[in-house]
Amino acid sequence: MSVERFTAPLVRKLEAMPLTWRLLVILLTLLLAALMATSLTTAWLVQRDLKANVDDQLRSVAVPIAENPRSTATNRDFFTGESERSDPTNYFFVRQPADGSAWQYRLPTGETNPPVVPVLSLDDPRVTSGQPFTVTSADGRTHWRFIAGHYTSPDNSTFAVGMPMTGVNNIVKRFAIVTTLVGIAALLTCGVLGWFATRRAFRPLRRIEDTAAAIAAGDLSRRVPVRHSHDEVASLSDSLNAMLGQVERSFALQEASETKMRQFVAD
Repeated sequence: MSVERFTAPLVRKLEAMPLTWRLLVILLTLLLAALMATSLTTAWLVQRDLKANVDDQLRSVAVPIAENPRSTATNRDFFTGESERSDPTNYFFVRQPADGSAWQYRLPTGETNPPVVPVLSLDDPRVTSGQPFTVTSADGRTHWRFIAGHYTSPDNSTFAVGMPMTGVNNIVKRFAIVTTLVGIAALLTCGVLGWFATRRAFRPLRRIEDTAAAIAAGDLSRRVPVRHSHDEVASLSDSLNAMLGQVERSFALQEASETKMRQFVAD
């Protein structure tokens, strides 16, 4: 009952529309639903693939760091902070010593909004599993993707390597904007073309309507234009023409009978 209560006003509004507008509204609604489902699915797939690409980059960086924190060529004195600014990097590195001393970290080049990295102990599931995880920045506007691990020597400290998801989010946002604009343009184009197509498709029915109006006005000789196609409208036209022929013959016979009767009475 509740579903019918909500759908009944919509059905009544559709039934009050002309058939051309009704079909156009139904077709555009289905097209809009298809475009939205396609855009959302594609955006989700793009975001998933880009996030997987970021995770692969982090894994490729985390492996040499886990083996030797000083083996990277991006920084001669890794985590000391003395020569970090001379070697650009796109990664955020943080090292959490096991003895509880101050964290050592390095921001990506040009990044001023650091992420909020949680405390990573040796038995933390994010450290033991090596699965990527997401954190936010200090102001909550930027999301960061991280992979954590631990050093087997010399002090069993933990580390985390991360990248900002700004590029991924910007790509997904631009993709959503482009697909939305393209979808709106496609919807408007299909609406205009659908209007002319439905008007053209219903032209034979309008001819039948005009013929019925002329017959109702007294012109029994009018016939529906014959169509050479083999569709439902052509079959309807043939049936109506046959019916109109029988009606005209019946009226002609009735008129002839009345004429004879009047002549008989006059005689």
